[in-house]
Amino acid sequence: MGRSAIARCRPGSGRKEFPRDRCGLQRRQENRPYIAGSAGEPQSEKISSIQREAVNMLVRRKFLISLFLGIGLATPTTAQTGFANRNGVLVFGGTGKLGVEVVKALVAAGEDVTVFTRAGSDRSALDGLKLDYAIGDLLDEKSIAATFDAKAYRALVDASANRASTGKGGGPDRDSKGFYTAIMTPMIKHAKRTGVKQFILHGSVLAGDNIKLFPQFAFLKGSGTLIDKGQAEKILIESGVPYTIIRHGRVPNDPQPPPTGNAYLTTDQAVFGDVTRGDLAMLTLDVLGNPMRTNRIFHAFDPTFKMERPLPTGPIGPGTKGH
Repeated sequence: MGRSAIARCRPGSGRKEFPRDRCGLQRRQENRPYIAGSAGEPQSEKISSIQREAVNMLVRRKFLISLFLGIGLATPTTAQTGFANRNGVLVFGGTGKLGVEVVKALVAAGEDVTVFTRAGSDRSALDGLKLDYAIGDLLDEKSIAATFDAKAYRALVDASANRASTGKGGGPDRDSKGFYTAIMTPMIKHAKRTGVKQFILHGSVLAGDNIKLFPQFAFLKGSGTLIDKGQAEKILIESGVPYTIIRHGRVPNDPQPPPTGNAYLTTDQAVFGDVTRGDLAMLTLDVLGNPMRTNRIFHAFDPTFKMERPLPTGPIGPGTKGH
């Protein structure tokens, strides 16, 4: 397994639930938390009621889409992959601020989640959740390769952030020195090699050429982080791996407000707004396994949520389009 190892972390969760959805279909989730579960399921305490309802809705919708299209849950055969099944979701950056919310939502939806993390990373925010850990380093290709070899994944979520570029205040103006392109290349290489069916990237509005649509942010045009993120997006798009890019604008500082449940994805790349991490996690579930969200770039937007700090103004007026 090289320098990476899959560490099991599956504590007992008490009784099993076999709930029925609104279509009357039995949804068996053995060894998986039912999102509307009981007090005996610690992961239920880590998500809000808004997230709970959103997860239930998205799980039902994903099932119906796959049933209708006949392709949403299609996987390669064992002979093609060397694995008996391909149900896992691998999360990079899963112990970070956004990644933690994404992991919680995935686990709550019954996904088989593996979090790629360094040995010394703080995992306390994920305590009590049923998931696996793959130990490695984003800048060490051998540990990334070993992670893909140890388990079959149908999807990959990249919620990683370069700590050097996100200091106090989360400003994007510090040079990331190629961090995002450096980690994108091996992730894509081994995702493609092992037959991953979807690469979900959490990116930034203003990345790459997108900044040209926002003249009021011209002062960030030379940002090393935004240039690097744009190049990483380009590498992903040109790789041939099915992708979904979710760009977000501003995210509030901690303590994080609860999700509103009103955020949505738009293909209008001139939209910039504020959104909570919890809502970004729900949008991740929205695109996962959704053929209608594949090979597209989206901007996350919440018309009901605005941070107190005003957006810069410019030639197109206060704020930005859609805000």
